[in-house]
Amino acid sequence: MHGLHYLGDKLSAITRMAKWLKPDGLLVANFEAASIRDHNGKPVNLMPALKAAGFTYDARTKRIRKRGPETTPFEWKYLGADKNAGPNYTGQPAVRSYYQIQG
Repeated sequence: MHGLHYLGDKLSAITRMAKWLKPDGLLVANFEAASIRDHNGKPVNLMPALKAAGFTYDARTKRIRKRGPETTPFEWKYLGADKNAGPNYTGQPAVRSYYQIQG
């Protein structure tokens, strides 16, 4: 799947997509972790949350993977997005997503 860089609430989108999987289904999507920001606009370390939700992330290829529908929702509140974030790693226009990190 390629297109998450156009979405605002990326974490909700990948959670919903994972829930659509069959038990042996596989979700693979391009995902630029640097596009996830906290309420102050600073990049967050998304790796622990992705792992807790059952995703793996390859920083070199910028891809997430998830097998099966079982997932733990992200406990972050979506605050909004910046459609003027500029190009992402592919050179395509991208949206930066902002979250209030709980806990």
